[in-house]
Amino acid sequence: MFNRNRLGERVCVYVSVACGVVETVEAELKVLGV
Repeated sequence: MFNRNRLGERVCVYVSVACGVVETVEAELKVLGV
C-alpha cells in the first residue's frame, strides 16, 4: 500500500512539473510571437 501511495505522489509531482514546463514553453512562444 505504501509503495502505491508513494507512486501516486510521484506521478502527481511529475504531472505538475510537466504542466509547469508546458506553461513556460507556451509563454515563451507567445513572447517570441511564434
